Amino acid sequence: MIDGSPLVPHIWFNQSVHFRKGSIMVLKTLQASRVLVVAYPGAADNEAYRKVIGNLEGRTVQEETCKTATQGEVLRMREKYEHSPPDLILGIGGGQVMDSAKMLRVLLENPGKSFANILEGPLAQRSIAYVAVPTTPSTGSEANGTAVIKGSDGVKVPYVTRLMVPDVAILDPSFLSTFSSDQIFTFMGDTFGHAYETMVSKLTNPLIQSIARSIIDLLKLASAELRQTPADARGLDKLMQAGYLGGLATGSVFVGVCHALAHSLEQQKGVAHSSAVLSLTPRCLSWHAETTKDPIYSHLLSEFESIGLQSRVSPDVLAGVDLLLLARQALADPAMKTSPIRMKEQEMMGLINWILKK
Repeated sequence: MIDGSPLVPHIWFNQSVHFRKGSIMVLKTLQASRVLVVAYPGAADNEAYRKVIGNLEGRTVQEETCKTATQGEVLRMREKYEHSPPDLILGIGGGQVMDSAKMLRVLLENPGKSFANILEGPLAQRSIAYVAVPTTPSTGSEANGTAVIKGSDGVKVPYVTRLMVPDVAILDPSFLSTFSSDQIFTFMGDTFGHAYETMVSKLTNPLIQSIARSIIDLLKLASAELRQTPADARGLDKLMQAGYLGGLATGSVFVGVCHALAHSLEQQKGVAHSSAVLSLTPRCLSWHAETTKDPIYSHLLSEFESIGLQSRVSPDVLAGVDLLLLARQALADPAMKTSPIRMKEQEMMGLINWILKK
């Protein structure tokens, strides 16, 4: 469900982006008296989150927790706040939290809209400010106007409009200090997947390709620093910036078959999205290299390995999966619209069998 013509090359920007350790202090300067904080469950136990709340001193603050981005969860919050909406929504969490907060803002600003008609006809201009504070570096939701919301049937639907672009993004690496090294490198794999698929997207262009190359360069630097010193602040800062650029790129030209398969794995087997993208990326790259003979795929595979991600790939990512169902779900995924190779069921099954052999 798309507002306008995002298939025309474009980038929608935030009004401002703040980064490096301590950047959450910018919250003190924001003009708002009533703030609604939408955060992940357990956020209150995180020291960085408590600093966020401390920076809102003097304002009326209400807090909501959101575990998953579902229509039901967003509608629950809208019903609670539609008669006394906040001046500012602060989304603190991963992609599901930030996407829920994006959609909540648009629904509060457009009380006559529902999920069925949210992008039909004009939307009200922004009356509620939205600030996104990512606590993971791989979704990139803080950088774009896409919100992926799961319907009652369990299917994820992307809603795209410039009115969902956060006004402000705050990339404070303090939120990453509690993650293990394995988790950090899994996030790197997901972020690399954004670079790879935007670089070869059907809609790609020189501007996006330069962003994708910058993502990979940042990941290489971050990997070197974090392998030498786990939780190195400089490395985590670079990872957060790479994640932001990934969101900027995917919000412009979207992704492809690797993400389509990852979405299907999550739907069928509950595989965590970042883990699925990490394990599928080198197999998809090698299949593309063999199928197209385009050297860009071999180059990207070499870059993937240079970051130190190959050793973290799961050897049995498709174990226990209904392969035919996986293929059909992936083909129906919106990510396939921008895949550089047109695929039908036969080609998708060929890729899946390739993945099984690798």
